[in-house]
This record gives sequence, structure tokens and C-alpha cells, in this order.
Amino acid sequence: MQLTQKQINLINHQETVILATSNMNNEPRAIYVEINKVDGDELVITDNHMKITKNNILENTNVFILVADEEYKWGLKIRGVAQYYDSGNYFDFVRNSAMNKDYTPKGAIAVRVVEIDEF
Repeated sequence: MQLTQKQINLINHQETVILATSNMNNEPRAIYVEINKVDGDELVITDNHMKITKNNILENTNVFILVADEEYKWGLKIRGVAQYYDSGNYFDFVRNSAMNKDYTPKGAIAVRVVEIDEF
């Protein structure tokens, strides 16, 4: 599902968003992350310090992302499918991103947007 320009602008404007995952036993986990890139129906996130979230994505690719404006008057609930990469184009992108200049990325997460609800 393609993001609109208005939705892309909201995501790009926020310093952090909430990424929710769950393992195979449906035990939930939510963390704050930065979206490094928005491209059509795909969001790219860097793994600099993830352990449980990484394992959850490897076990269960369904994820949920929550983004809101500063006043929480408008936002997005994004359901997606995530893939984890520790090599290749996505990993090279996050490793070379200016956002990660002070970090050593362990991996990249590419989320394909399946459904978007606005609130």
C-alpha cells in the first residue's frame, strides 16, 4: 500500500516512532525507532542495539508502527511485514546513512506497508 505525500511528510518529520513486534508466542514488544527511509510502500529502520525486537522479527514478520504529530491530533497506525537484513543493499544503506554516523549498525529492517489507518 503506497503512502501518500502527507503521510510520508509526517513520518519524515518525527524523530522517533513506535515499532511493535511479537514473538511466536504472541508476547508483545514495543520500542522507539527512527525511520531512516520512506520509499513508496516501504520503510527502512536501522538495528543499532536490538536484541528482542530482532528475534521477534525473525520469528514473526508482522509488525505495527505508530506515528503521531506533536499534539497527537493526527497520526498513522501502520500494519506491515518486516524483513531483517545483515548484508546487502538495505544493510549498506543504513550503514552509510548520515543518521548512523555515530553508530555501528548491526542490521536493517525493511517494512512493507500492508495497511494504514489514520487517527
